[in-house]
Amino acid sequence: YFSQAGDDAIDDEPFALDGLQRYGASQSVLHAAIDPAVVDLDHSIACATRRLHDEGRLPPAGFGALVQTQITEQISALAASWHEACRQWPLTDAQHELRHVGAGLLIEDWLTDLRRDDAGRHGRLELLNGALLTKDGALRHEKLIPAWIIHLLANANGLAMQTRVISADAQPVLRALSREDAAERLDQLLAALQAGMQAPLPIARKTAYAWLRSVERNPVAAATLSYEGNSFVPIPGERDEDA
Repeated sequence: YFSQAGDDAIDDEPFALDGLQRYGASQSVLHAAIDPAVVDLDHSIACATRRLHDEGRLPPAGFGALVQTQITEQISALAASWHEACRQWPLTDAQHELRHVGAGLLIEDWLTDLRRDDAGRHGRLELLNGALLTKDGALRHEKLIPAWIIHLLANANGLAMQTRVISADAQPVLRALSREDAAERLDQLLAALQAGMQAPLPIARKTAYAWLRSVERNPVAAATLSYEGNSFVPIPGERDEDA
């Protein structure tokens, strides 16, 4: 009886992780791997992936071992890139209060992760657990939006700071902007935010970038696929996501 019950439980186990489960598992390993106190990166990742197994967060038997290996390879490369960037751009002790008014809105925040390289340039690093490139090698600009907003706010406050986004497949750099240029761009975003609070915006962010990437080919088809998805493949559309 007990043997049969155990077999039934295994039959009910998933043989793979869904997107959210995989992200959560890899994020747990990544947090352990980027700890500044880490001395042996490989050992830290091995311990973190072993915890995933012990906590029952991986599929059973060989399927779990395969996922564990994939996560190890993914996070090893990403964490190595992060630690190397941190060596080139060490943290400063400074904390900067950021403030900007535009389109009738006020933004206030503190910048606590400002860095400086050997040349004295200010910079900020942002770690992204996931791909930044599409299958055809194009940059997924919508994933840069959070880093771009902080970048604009810091530069609009006169910090002349560049931002490097560290991901598994790309490391784009947002160049430093003049105070005036950053403030103008930030005002445009705030105006769009204000307009979006009063009426639906004409196009969603992923769909907008899909249009721009295909502007010389077939932007209408690209934007339609991005927004509506494809039920035959299936590919989910942006309209099915949370706002």
